[in-house]
Amino acid sequence: MSFIEWYALFCLTTATMATIDLLMPVIAMENSAVGKIESKGITYIVFFTISIVLAPLLFFSCIIPSWNERFKISLHKGMYPKE
Repeated sequence: MSFIEWYALFCLTTATMATIDLLMPVIAMENSAVGKIESKGITYIVFFTISIVLAPLLFFSCIIPSWNERFKISLHKGMYPKE
């Protein structure tokens, strides 16, 4: 396999794990607090697509637990601000 194929595999794997490990808990936490969240599917698709592009930046948030928790807190504050 060439470098491009390995990098594409890295990006897809990181995007998949970021969606499962970072986004799903945030949406589940808000879903339990508010009730029904609209457009979950679109949110997952957009986050997955952006994660493919930003995979090198998200990689460490997926594997380092302290970064993982900080990212989830920041993502929750950004997606669901308290007005």
